[in-house]
Amino acid sequence: MSVGNLEGSPHNRTALDDWESLLYILCWLGTYGWNTATSRTDIGDLHIKKWEEGSMENIAYEKRQHLDSARHFAIIPDEFNRDIPGIGPLQRLVKVLRKILIDEHKDDDLKGALLKDPEDDVDLNDDVFLKPSPEPK
Repeated sequence: MSVGNLEGSPHNRTALDDWESLLYILCWLGTYGWNTATSRTDIGDLHIKKWEEGSMENIAYEKRQHLDSARHFAIIPDEFNRDIPGIGPLQRLVKVLRKILIDEHKDDDLKGALLKDPEDDVDLNDDVFLKPSPEPK
């Protein structure tokens, strides 16, 4: 669910809200796996757990904290399940999607609840975004 929907925003739901929800689904799959063969049980203190615990307001707050900043968001895909073969491309995909949907989104009418922090510009060509994840052993 998008941050705007979690916060009970009075604004109409937009396509951006739907794309944001897709981003969450991809992060969920990358973290928890997509079938029993890739299912993860060692979730411990993963940051994504904050997206499911507590009140709607708390969940919205945690999601906003991660989405408002490329650096904070990078924590989520960095914790993806390394036992999933080829997880690296999904990690890069969600980082690029976040950048396109939030940092580079130009249509204010579709902006939804998320606002870009202009002091947090990050270059996706930076090593933190391009380094592949180690393949599982």
